[in-house]
Amino acid sequence: MINVTSNLGNVISTALERLNGVNINMMTREQASTLIGVVRDRVHINGLDSKNAQIGVYTKAYIKLRSGQYSNASIITRGKNSGKNKNAGTYTKGKSIGAARPRYNRGTDSKVILSLTRQMENDMVIMPIDNGWGIGYSNPVNYQKAKWAENTYHKKIWDLTTEERAEAIKIAERYIEEAMK
Repeated sequence: MINVTSNLGNVISTALERLNGVNINMMTREQASTLIGVVRDRVHINGLDSKNAQIGVYTKAYIKLRSGQYSNASIITRGKNSGKNKNAGTYTKGKSIGAARPRYNRGTDSKVILSLTRQMENDMVIMPIDNGWGIGYSNPVNYQKAKWAENTYHKKIWDLTTEERAEAIKIAERYIEEAMK
């Protein structure tokens, strides 16, 4: 009689030893470094949440801030940029009355891209976390902005999309295959 159970136990034991040899730190670092640019583009350029749907729409007042198209902004009258704003005008109320408004040069598209000064997307980094590496913000203020955005728009923005998750799984499968050889 052949003892199948003991052979199966040896196979499982060997497989577990090999899986324990997977370098989780290297694998998760590769996953994070591969996906950071994809997530940054999805959120801060394309304005998409984790379901690949539009995050939201900016208000008309915020569009004025982003684009600098206030009613008291100077208009260029000559040349190839004729008709465009020369500056963002000046503050007309509050303690800064008369002072020049900052110019963000961000366009008039109302699609939410969670970017005005580019500080938030420039602050997105890969960082060590418990059991590996992840994508996050090195500045706690930008982390709070990320949480605020999800609460404000009532959407999961920072979770991985189905495609991003598939890419992370593909990397994990490659590490597992290498360990099982």
